[in-house]
Amino acid sequence: MSLEALFHLFNGLPRQGPGQDASTREALHRLPRQPEAPRVLDLGCGTGKQTLVLAQELKVPILAVDSHAPFLSQLEAEAGYEVLDTFLLPPSA
Repeated sequence: MSLEALFHLFNGLPRQGPGQDASTREALHRLPRQPEAPRVLDLGCGTGKQTLVLAQELKVPILAVDSHAPFLSQLEAEAGYEVLDTFLLPPSA
């Protein structure tokens, strides 16, 4: 399946994979003790549902990376007060 077909398939969905806010929080709390101000990179963030949860829980900037600009645009529009940095990674040929 091509990347364009995948982008079309996931367009308009709230998440691009399984999970929910509660499972993101649970996974975060299972990690070993984190530094006071961790640096967080979310690769393949999609529309960033988990990115927003991480930003809310950790209260630190998140670098969100995806290869589909519309997903990043949606994340930026929904981010509100959360401090996020986004980066578009071009898909490989």
